[in-house]
Amino acid sequence: MTRIRKTLENLGSLLEGLYFIGGLLLAKWSPMLMAAGYWIEEALTLGATVAALLYIRQRYGRRIFLGRFLFIYGFFFFVHTVFFLILAGITAKEDRASEALFEAFFRLLLGSGFRLPEVIRGEILLTTLIIAGTVSYTMFFRLRGAAGDASVLINRSFSAVIASHFLIIFGTGAILLTGAPSALAVALVVVKVLIDMSGFADRGSPIVSREETEG
Repeated sequence: MTRIRKTLENLGSLLEGLYFIGGLLLAKWSPMLMAAGYWIEEALTLGATVAALLYIRQRYGRRIFLGRFLFIYGFFFFVHTVFFLILAGITAKEDRASEALFEAFFRLLLGSGFRLPEVIRGEILLTTLIIAGTVSYTMFFRLRGAAGDASVLINRSFSAVIASHFLIIFGTGAILLTGAPSALAVALVVVKVLIDMSGFADRGSPIVSREETEG
């Protein structure tokens, strides 16, 4: 039963990976669109995990370590965002998607509002919709598997996202900066899915131990 549950939990990651591979190979996406998709996943996972933790507190009356999770996850998310924007800025002259993404975030930082350039608007909106679905699906199974234990939920959300996403951002940077074929980004997606399916997210909690939740 545990193996079946794990397979079901990872199905969202698999479907998401297939979507990105289709975009890279069939729609000829820039690797930056794939990297943007995983950045969106990281942001949505943050929101979904907070909602799930609040549900655990309401349903089970247990400690959820929300402040600790927000501080540590938020720090890594901030660092990921900075690296993402630096990469977009460096590659903006050679890559239209990088230019469009950098322009969108730069306008936001200047207080001019967030507006996606038309060249990537359709892809980003569709990607956000699909990832919202896969994140919601995955969080449903994570919440069931946690059985009211906030440390399990925090561990799975944090480990599954952070390690693989830094692989994605650095791998994307290597592809764009060296002029390697964009199709090589498919390998990054495959590695990310394999990390998710390997059970890496269950190997200890980097933020909260189970003993703390039981104390």
